[in-house]
Amino acid sequence: MKEKRLLDLVQKYLEESCTEEEKNLVETWYAQFNMNSRQPISNEQLLKVSELMHEAIFRKNKPVMYLKIFRIAAACIILVGLIGVGLYFYGKSSNYQNNNNEVQIGPGSEKAVLMLADGKNITLENIEPGQIALQTNSNVVKLDNGLISYHDSNKAGNIKVTPLYNTLTVPKGGEFRLILADGSKIWINSASVLKYPVSFIGQKKREIYLSGEAYFEIAHDTQHPFIVRNERQITKVLGTHFNINAYPENATIKTTLLQGRVQVNSLIDKDSCILLPGTQSILEKTIKLHDVNAENETDWKDGYFIFNKESLNDILNRLARWYNVDIVFKNDLRNIQLDGIISRNTILSDVLTMLSTTKKVHFEIHNRIVYVTE
Repeated sequence: MKEKRLLDLVQKYLEESCTEEEKNLVETWYAQFNMNSRQPISNEQLLKVSELMHEAIFRKNKPVMYLKIFRIAAACIILVGLIGVGLYFYGKSSNYQNNNNEVQIGPGSEKAVLMLADGKNITLENIEPGQIALQTNSNVVKLDNGLISYHDSNKAGNIKVTPLYNTLTVPKGGEFRLILADGSKIWINSASVLKYPVSFIGQKKREIYLSGEAYFEIAHDTQHPFIVRNERQITKVLGTHFNINAYPENATIKTTLLQGRVQVNSLIDKDSCILLPGTQSILEKTIKLHDVNAENETDWKDGYFIFNKESLNDILNRLARWYNVDIVFKNDLRNIQLDGIISRNTILSDVLTMLSTTKKVHFEIHNRIVYVTE
């Protein structure tokens, strides 16, 4: 693109007066932008373009990713990935290699196995919408949109009964949603297990068990506190929106609050804290509190991976769960930090192509194993 034409288009882009065709030209140029080549626009204009495109990701739900290497000055931003329908950028300089015989590895999907209280297993993606089971005090129904919903069949009485527990197992490469009998909504991430009562009738508290990651929107009920347990932590709420990341293989448990108020109690040292919106507790040996962008912490349920100064090790662990692959580091590259946004609907080879444009890592895939080298 000629310099004067580019300058004119960038100026129109910044003034938000471009036609759709002109916007696509600017965004395509920016995605192919090479930091090592001379460009006619200023760093200030470049940063403004990147800000507008970052906003467009969320406004238009485009499957876009950008990466920022923290050792590079703020003005030097690489935008790579898939804009619009999926154009490859930086393909010639990618450090990703795929064995020609390998089948493309697609993203995860809605899948889970429901184990009923009597031990019966149901593969949920194979079940048509309608009633799945009738258990004491509760109907289990699969809705048209794919999620599972529990409905109390007997609203009467506060007679204490022994609760029946179902267990929902979401494998690697899966995610799932359900609505509990009290109306609480739960999104369950890959490689996670949730155990919960089919009904809360006659119970003084609403208690469930989580291994892995889940996002909760809890129905308000001051008389029956909602409790999420795992081996290291108890989280107690009355009615709120929050996320818990508690994978057994991780050294930490992260609890992030979006709305309301929760109490986090450590089973390691009996420490406790109160979370307010926009704060996150990190439990390792003790509980530490941090202010966070809570929306970034729940990116997965909205169809994105958002990396915020995240290590390559943590990024690849998240990808491994979603794409159902294993990661093998051949060099100690785990602590490289990246910023980025990427759609969870992107195929794995494209994700690795994006990551490899940092020039810091090289990827190869063989038999669903991703090998990471310098």
